[in-house]
Amino acid sequence: NEKYADAPATTGTQPKDLGVKTRKSRTEGSYVGLKMCGNSPNCLASSNPYADLPVRTIEGWNAANNGGSIRDVKKVIDTYEVGHDDIDGGGYKVMEYDEKEKYLYVQFQS
Repeated sequence: NEKYADAPATTGTQPKDLGVKTRKSRTEGSYVGLKMCGNSPNCLASSNPYADLPVRTIEGWNAANNGGSIRDVKKVIDTYEVGHDDIDGGGYKVMEYDEKEKYLYVQFQS
């Protein structure tokens, strides 16, 4: 997007514990899933036990229940228009895509 062409990109510190892993549950011992949210109000999680963080837990997307696949999700991301309605400042990058494991990690620049 040309609107942000002269703006320098800045990055934060990337967490080292992203991805699907065995995690410690606050209420149930452990679970296999994505990292649980901290106290940030802009975080929602879909794989932690609901009792761990009910206010920030949403139902995970399931291809079998939604008539699609992880390929469909990636296709939507690949066609994302950078700068759409001035909500981002520089696009995105697919960091990891594993169709077999149904895992897609994308970083968006805001």
